[in-house]
Amino acid sequence: MVLLTFREGCPLTTLKQLYDLQELDMELDRAGVQIVTLTKRIQDDAAVSSARQALAQRRESIQQMRRQQARRTQDIRDLQTKANDQEARLYGGSIHSVKEMEALQSEVKGLRDQARIIENDEVLTLMLQLEEAEPAEVRESAALQHLEQERSALLEQWTSERSKLEAAMPMLRSKRQEIASACTPVLLAQYEGLRRVKQGQAVAKMEHGTCMGCRVTLPVRELQRVRNATNPVLCPICGRMLYAG
Repeated sequence: MVLLTFREGCPLTTLKQLYDLQELDMELDRAGVQIVTLTKRIQDDAAVSSARQALAQRRESIQQMRRQQARRTQDIRDLQTKANDQEARLYGGSIHSVKEMEALQSEVKGLRDQARIIENDEVLTLMLQLEEAEPAEVRESAALQHLEQERSALLEQWTSERSKLEAAMPMLRSKRQEIASACTPVLLAQYEGLRRVKQGQAVAKMEHGTCMGCRVTLPVRELQRVRNATNPVLCPICGRMLYAG
């Protein structure tokens, strides 16, 4: 069993004060972590931004396909118009040479074949792609709207929670200062040192003979020493100050 040496006359209630101080410190720590976590959540717009970007890319892709479809459709019209004009010349009686007629017939066929290829290979493909992309754009738009509404509600909740925590911090700090100022300086320094190396828990409550810091049950003889000691006692296992309550 390890005994700490302090000034004589150190009041026995100091351990209770330190335990209360630790409860406040842990509450302040938790509040600080929650504030940081909530702030990160408030600032983290990655999911909505990603959905917006994906939707913008989808819409841009659809616009490009529509523009390409319009251009190629116009190309088909131009080819068909040219083929019709050449066909009109062919049967208009102005062409008398067989060779010239055959060349014109070949040109008309080539123009119509070219228009047909563009329609089958490009325009129809674009139509099929648009048939898939346009409903997907509607779904993604609805999903983004739902995500934005959900985030808006969460932002309101997170902002409210953070504001409450921030508002409570000054009172907690003031109460901590009040308790700390009433503690023996040497004991307070020991507490602060232990807290730094014991994951924030310098004082361990003893319940039913068990140190709640390390969850080890102490022998009866040592428990009596803890209860009867005029100076604080450290747990022989975890090294925390034992508080019998």
